[in-house]
Amino acid sequence: MKKFRYTLESVLQVKYRLEELALAALAERQGQLIAAQNVLNNILEEKSGHLQAILTAQRGPLNLDELLLNQRYLEALNQQISQQKEKIKVLTEALEAQRQVVVQAQQERKTLEILKEKQLHSYYKAVYREEQIVLDEVAGNRHRRLGRGTQ
Repeated sequence: MKKFRYTLESVLQVKYRLEELALAALAERQGQLIAAQNVLNNILEEKSGHLQAILTAQRGPLNLDELLLNQRYLEALNQQISQQKEKIKVLTEALEAQRQVVVQAQQERKTLEILKEKQLHSYYKAVYREEQIVLDEVAGNRHRRLGRGTQ
């Protein structure tokens, strides 16, 4: 009997490659999200530090120009925080979409692997049947030869 050959092996290999690419894209998206969250944390720390500096400076004599400058800076930081949060939201959505792509790729690969296992099982059953037929023939021939010799 011929050696087992899975008819969809090339398709399975493509599915493996697509899954690898999807996982790499997922890792890249996760890295982007982590980087964006780090930027947000840095901005928040900057804002917190600046607020502390303002509170410390207000204990002394008030300077109107300095107050206005600090207010503009805090507004700019708040705007950066809003923009960064929006960026994080978009990256989170992209990450979830990529996660779904990975799940789909894994399901397709697993489906083909299950089909391969079933075909392999059928192949082994056919090999076993052929071996049984050959063994039955050998046993039948031997029995006939032995049977003729005793008569």
